[in-house]
Amino acid sequence: MSEAYDWSWLRAGVPGIDLDMYLAMPEDLARVIEVKDGLLVHRDSPSPNHLAIADVIKQCLREAIRKRATGQPCLKASGELDMLVSEVPFNFRRPDAIVYRCIEDPRDKWKTKPTAGDTLLVVEVVSPATVTADCVDKRAEYARAIAITDPLGVTITWDALDGERISAAESRSRRPTSGESRL
Repeated sequence: MSEAYDWSWLRAGVPGIDLDMYLAMPEDLARVIEVKDGLLVHRDSPSPNHLAIADVIKQCLREAIRKRATGQPCLKASGELDMLVSEVPFNFRRPDAIVYRCIEDPRDKWKTKPTAGDTLLVVEVVSPATVTADCVDKRAEYARAIAITDPLGVTITWDALDGERISAAESRSRRPTSGESRL
C-alpha cells in the first residue's frame, strides 16, 4: 500500500514555522491551523453543535463585560481569535472563547491580537474528537502561559463539553503551586 504514495517529503523532516512565516501565510491557510512548539497543527471544522455552544458562551461573556461597573479596566470577549502563547518557541492557539484586556496600540508583529499576558479567560468547547488536545494539551499550555504572566498566579479554565452524553459547562479555578503547570 505504501508504494502508491510518495513519502519522500517526510525524509526531509516536518517543516517548522515561526511568527514571521505565519504572518506571511495566506489567510485561507492561516484560518485552518494553530501552531504548537513551532509545528503546524491542523484544525478541523467544528460541528454545528460545537459552534452553537461556543456562540452561547461568547454571548454570555460579552453580556457580562457590558454589565461591569463604570470605571473598570477595558475588557473584550471574542472567539476564533488568535492568542499568542509564546513567540519562542512559536505557539498560538485560537480558543473558542477568550476574555482579554483591551489592546489600544498595535504591537510590532502581533498587532491588536491578545497574548497570554493579556488573557484573563480561555474557553475550549470539547468535542469527542478533541478531548485530549483540549483537556490535556491546551489546558496545560494555557495554565503554564497564563500562570507565568499573571502576577497573582491565578489560572482559570472553563471547558464546555460537547457530546451526546455530556452538554454542560464546568468551571475550575485554583492557584498553581510552585513548579506546577497543570490544573
